[in-house]
Amino acid sequence: MFEVHTGGVAGTVADPKVIFSAASKANASSLILVHNHPSGNTNLSEADGHLTRKIWEAGKLGCV
Repeated sequence: MFEVHTGGVAGTVADPKVIFSAASKANASSLILVHNHPSGNTNLSEADGHLTRKIWEAGKLGCV
């Protein structure tokens, strides 16, 4: 397990470069990405969706 970032009350930044660098160093063949909302709100925000798409697209570039 690799913790990318622990955010604050207002938000956090999950950098795809950091995520895929850690996966590469671990010789990972796949990833499971998870995040939570301390408030308990399980609704996907627009920012959550954008970040998920950004990471997904970045991951497709490395497919072999």
